[in-house]
Amino acid sequence: SRPLISAPDPALPLEPPAADVLEQNDRGNGIHAMKLRIHSQRNADAVYLRFAEPIQPASLRIADKNLALNKGTLNGLNLYAIGAQGVDVEIAFSGASIDFWLMDRSDGLPGTFSQRPPGLMAQNGSDVSFVCRKYSFSLSGNHKD
Repeated sequence: SRPLISAPDPALPLEPPAADVLEQNDRGNGIHAMKLRIHSQRNADAVYLRFAEPIQPASLRIADKNLALNKGTLNGLNLYAIGAQGVDVEIAFSGASIDFWLMDRSDGLPGTFSQRPPGLMAQNGSDVSFVCRKYSFSLSGNHKD
């Protein structure tokens, strides 16, 4: 309903959120599990985890708490107030690999930007920085995209 105001800007070297592998194991019957420590390298206030289609976790545990899952309903999570130390996430899944995206969100814009034109002010949801990275892990080794 309002015009979008935007301008080109050079890419900035912002650190993406990280997923460090703490444990990997085979649970049998084609189910594998990984324990990850997810954290924002920028100390952002929120991290979003989204699983690639068609991945559906068999089980999920965050900070030592099990989440109730309904088959086919979970494709991502919003993690808030995880602090600089991050949070441990345990995922059990079918198959020998898993792909997901992590995106963190912080208020404000990085770098130095010129002042807003007169008559414009920030509103809820503006002046927010997002940094995203896709992760691909397999039990034979892991790598990041």
